[in-house]
Amino acid sequence: MTIRVNCANFSQQRIGFSKSQVSNKNNTANLTSFTSADSSEMLKGLKGANLSYYVPSKNANVFNNLNTRATAYANEIMLTAGSDNVKKLSKAELLEKSILIGESVKTKDGALSMMTGEHTGRSPNAKFFVKTPNTNNKINWSNDNMGISQENADKIYAKIKEHLAGKEVYLVEAKAGASENATVPITFINTSPAQAFFEKNMFIEPTGKEKEFFNPKFTVIAAPELEFENPEEYGLKSKAAVIINPDKGLILIAGTKYSGEIKKSVFSAINYLAPQKDILPMHCSANVGKDGDSLLIFGLSGTGKTTLSADPNRPLIGDDEHLWSNTGIANLEGGCYAK
Repeated sequence: MTIRVNCANFSQQRIGFSKSQVSNKNNTANLTSFTSADSSEMLKGLKGANLSYYVPSKNANVFNNLNTRATAYANEIMLTAGSDNVKKLSKAELLEKSILIGESVKTKDGALSMMTGEHTGRSPNAKFFVKTPNTNNKINWSNDNMGISQENADKIYAKIKEHLAGKEVYLVEAKAGASENATVPITFINTSPAQAFFEKNMFIEPTGKEKEFFNPKFTVIAAPELEFENPEEYGLKSKAAVIINPDKGLILIAGTKYSGEIKKSVFSAINYLAPQKDILPMHCSANVGKDGDSLLIFGLSGTGKTTLSADPNRPLIGDDEHLWSNTGIANLEGGCYAK
């Protein structure tokens, strides 16, 4: 049964499940059967095709077979910066470094506060997916999903690489996806300790063998201080750039200090990848009741997903981005993004 309740300018949808096992520690709800419409039928409608719903074996990560150049890109950038300039710091060290260089200040409540300059939010006209034979027929190209050539993407990468030569950079290894059946390991390289702090706080820290044998499927390189003074030469529409290359496992971000670009570019990449594994990515918050019933709250940014999901009687799964597979609903991130 589905119940919709109008809430502000978006609808709240309650979806009930039976035989649920909930693991709040891992921010996942493991579901063995549905009392709502079967999720494969949902995906069938979304993709307009008859799907064979993907059933992963226990503990098998469906993204393990992604063949990307993520590690190669990370190694190239670290070599360019120089081994002495690559810093892998704790949250406390990143916070201290950011304050020390005058990038941020610590508020009286203990939060880290920084000025983002011109960009106080995302820059839609800066985001591009790289057009390749593989992506051409899988993306609905539009003003919301703009394409850029591989040639221009390579020029942007070369410009960022040149900019990072000899500079101090901060390395973060994390993953997106709380479910071990659907998680994407990511290497983040950033010139900003505050943004590196954000990355460590936002995404999930690997543990055990996953940490020891870290094998990234994406590398995110951010140079927030670098602006493209002649954007048209690079196929850009502004001095900022957010370039997503799913085939090569590379995300490039430049010209914006707004950390939300990092979060949303990862989500955009997974929006491309997940449906190909018959997994539904969702921009929603989620919590779970004492009987295992899950509540999903959909809405645009700033319309109340985080607020409405914070219920003292319903443990939180996550407040913004989730994956729905036949093994359950899992948070894509490691915490909340209240703003």
